[in-house]
Amino acid sequence: MVVEDREGNVERAPIAEVGSVVVHGLAQITTQAIRLCAEHDVQVHWMTFGGGLVGALAATAPSAQRHLRQLRALDKDDFAFELAK
Repeated sequence: MVVEDREGNVERAPIAEVGSVVVHGLAQITTQAIRLCAEHDVQVHWMTFGGGLVGALAATAPSAQRHLRQLRALDKDDFAFELAK
């Protein structure tokens, strides 16, 4: 991962050592960097100048596992009742 600040200073880090990326204010991230993060389960967070969360990229569970969890949840009467409301 390569990060360059406004003054042109460059920092490099192996993607395996990156826990997450925070894009703050008007900073930018390339499509290639987003894809690299996604491929290595590195979360990306877009923040406003004031620190509010605009959006995030985080790894998701495989589709089949998600469907199984949904089916198990619907098998619980109290949960299904709350959804029906």
